[in-house]
Amino acid sequence: MPFSVSRATIDRFASLKALRRQPTVPRSEHETEFEENQVLEGSLRRDLGTAIGSDRLALILGASVKQNRHGEHLSVHCWHGGHAPCAPDAAALRLLAPDAPEEVVDVQQWLFLDTETTGLMFNGKSFDWPLLETRYRMTRSMTPPALRAHLDCLHPARNLWRLRLGSVRLSQLERQVLGWDRGADLVSELIPRIYLDFVRHGYADPLVPVFQHNQSDLRGLAGLSSRILSLLGEESSSQDGLELYGVSRMCERRGEVKRARRMYEQSIASTLPVETDRAARTALARLAKRDGEVDLARELWECVLGNSREGYKAYEQLAIHLEHKAREPRRALGIVRDALAQLRRANQLGTIGSAAYRRSKARFEHRLGRLERKAGQILLEAFDA
Repeated sequence: MPFSVSRATIDRFASLKALRRQPTVPRSEHETEFEENQVLEGSLRRDLGTAIGSDRLALILGASVKQNRHGEHLSVHCWHGGHAPCAPDAAALRLLAPDAPEEVVDVQQWLFLDTETTGLMFNGKSFDWPLLETRYRMTRSMTPPALRAHLDCLHPARNLWRLRLGSVRLSQLERQVLGWDRGADLVSELIPRIYLDFVRHGYADPLVPVFQHNQSDLRGLAGLSSRILSLLGEESSSQDGLELYGVSRMCERRGEVKRARRMYEQSIASTLPVETDRAARTALARLAKRDGEVDLARELWECVLGNSREGYKAYEQLAIHLEHKAREPRRALGIVRDALAQLRRANQLGTIGSAAYRRSKARFEHRLGRLERKAGQILLEAFDA
């Protein structure tokens, strides 16, 4: 699938050595190095100082010259998965990123994406991409590209790690999830001012930490996306209860109900904080009820009962089950009275908001009145019999 480097003239690629054609037949390291040197030397002798033709680009780079309304540009073909016939040279990558880990400079592990139709960002869906779209429209001559896929790592990161870490800043995720420490880093809020100073006065030295910051962001985004994809894969081996709970929520939203149930069960079996455990049991009870497993749902609701948001939901669901499914209105009546007692106690202690208290109280009192009438009617029928 091709991607285009827009507004790039062919002369800029005359001395490009960071791309190489990978051999189709495995050769020894000495033979491969010798052949690559011969190709590069011959290419430089013929093409140095002159523009490279489209046939030469297609042969060496797997690319072609194309024309659009912005002018001539280079279209480089990349491949999804497997080994790319054209990949960055590891030596050139090592020079550009000397501190990068081995998996970053190992081109055999690269996954190439179509950069014109795929966006991989961190908070880009809500901030960066709308800003870029606005900039495109402000030119009144360029149409923003339509992304086929938008991969924003911030949202899955919130589901997976906010309960454990609190903060889901990229640097925090690198340190706590990936085990990386980027060290002294530029505060991102200063970058716009540094860039404007460069535009106005031409001071380029302050831009060096900006490039280092961006390099760290790209490295962290690559590692984070790999971690997220591994967790969402079918063969996820995570043992962290909070991660399992986050994955189960994401699977439920995506409609993968069976896998969501399995992940909820695994998270409950592990060690979870009390509030998260209640939320996981409530979600599992909801899915079990949807699948017709009312006995499992009832057992889970009974474990969650208490003074909490999930606890009041469990009171309500258990009362509904006893009234309509089990046909036990008296027991349902007792459940509703217990819920009202919990509400009054929470209101006295100030552990529930006034608005939430009024809503829950009105809902349970309405159910209480109906159950009292139904229980009284059943009692009269029993006396008549």
